[in-house]
Amino acid sequence: MDCKKVYIDFYHSIFEDNGLTTKELVHLNSMDINTDVDIGSVVEQLRLLIFKQYGDGLYIQAEEFGNFCYLNIIIMFGEDYNLLAEYLDSIHLPEEIKVNKITIPNQENFLSVDYFFNQEETKDLRRLLRNWGIESKVYFIERKAFERGAGDYHENVILSFLAGSAEAIGNRVTNILMDKFGGYNPRLSNFNTDNVLSYISEETGINKQDLHLTKIENISNDKIAINITNRYKCIKVLYDKNAKSINYEVMDKTQTMI
Repeated sequence: MDCKKVYIDFYHSIFEDNGLTTKELVHLNSMDINTDVDIGSVVEQLRLLIFKQYGDGLYIQAEEFGNFCYLNIIIMFGEDYNLLAEYLDSIHLPEEIKVNKITIPNQENFLSVDYFFNQEETKDLRRLLRNWGIESKVYFIERKAFERGAGDYHENVILSFLAGSAEAIGNRVTNILMDKFGGYNPRLSNFNTDNVLSYISEETGINKQDLHLTKIENISNDKIAINITNRYKCIKVLYDKNAKSINYEVMDKTQTMI
């Protein structure tokens, strides 16, 4: 199992007077660990520990890229996160991990899929692509766990295609993907990632190496909606490929988790 650097932030929910709607998130603490434990297993163990202490009320978001991950943990009905911190300390490895820079070609092809229920579905998708001569790598996995009365867990995935593989993607492959994974909203996207990330970096002052794609949605043939993140910010971008215009909005990541 590969080791990962995990950047962890603990939050507590403050509710509106109705007790249902989250008004704000209070940042309790942060910690970083190095671990070889699968991130999906970490999310599940954190969920069980919050259940053990509070019985309900959690939102966990893990954004995994390469050999690092942003892990946000929201405790809805309390502020004591010591049990969670003790578990995370127990899986921490003493050796330091150098976070690999994620390099993507200037003009990249992506396949985004929403709402997988486990990692096996991502493996099945990649096996299917490989059978068609399309080599891919996992660029991003987002895992979300929610519990408040009812529960939900799902994974959103972005694959990037290795050099030469994109040419194998035609209408036939796209149609088969829709037949097999249509319920997961599979979508192919192609755009100049360097143009977008360089522009956002210059405009916001955030180092380009710290900007990562978390959502890509085709609005039309020419326009793409893109979410870009770092540890604490989410940037919503609308990119017009023809006009080469970029509109964006910078938000605190906590605003996207309320």
